[in-house]
Amino acid sequence: MKCEHWDASKSYTRNLVSSDGKRYTLLLLCWNAGRESPIHDHPCDGCWMRVCRGSVNECRYERDACTDSLECFSDETYTGESSAYCC
Repeated sequence: MKCEHWDASKSYTRNLVSSDGKRYTLLLLCWNAGRESPIHDHPCDGCWMRVCRGSVNECRYERDACTDSLECFSDETYTGESSAYCC
């Protein structure tokens, strides 16, 4: 793939494919096997993801109001050419 670049020293490499500078940014994230990112959100508009090769595991969390702790409410694994919306 033309935009596919990997950096083995990082969990993943962000490759800018396209952007109009206002409404959208298209990134190709190349994840190294066995790596993960810290828990985070996508507060503005969320994002779409598509698995091109391999698999991605996504855990979604919500904050427990009583304990102020994070509780996993969804644990999904996406494989070959599946798509999902991340909010």
